[in-house]
Amino acid sequence: MDKDISYEELRLEDGSYRTLLTEKYRKRTAWHKRQDGEVISGLPGLVVEIDAREGQTVKKGEQLLILEAMKMMNRVLAPLDGRIKGVHVGTGEKIGKDHLLFTIEPQ
Repeated sequence: MDKDISYEELRLEDGSYRTLLTEKYRKRTAWHKRQDGEVISGLPGLVVEIDAREGQTVKKGEQLLILEAMKMMNRVLAPLDGRIKGVHVGTGEKIGKDHLLFTIEPQ
C-alpha cells in the first residue's frame, strides 16, 4: 500500500470499511434533511415569475412560482397550508438544484 494515500473509514451497521473518496465527493454539498415548510427546487433553472409574497397565506397545491428549466415552464406548488415566512429568490434569478425557494410556516 502507498503510504501517501489517506483512507477514510466508512461505518455501517454490519462493520466498518476503509475506502478512498474521490475529489468530487469530498467537495460535494453536504445533504441535509428538508425541514417542514421548506420549498426547495428540484431542478436548476431561471425564476420567471413569483406568485407568493412574504406574509401571504397559501393553501396546499397553490402556485408559488414558475421556474424555467430544461426549456419548460415548471410550476412550483405549496406543499402545505400555511403562511409564507420567507421568499429566498427573486424574479430573473438563476438557481441551482436544491436551492431554498420559500419557507412556509404551517397552520
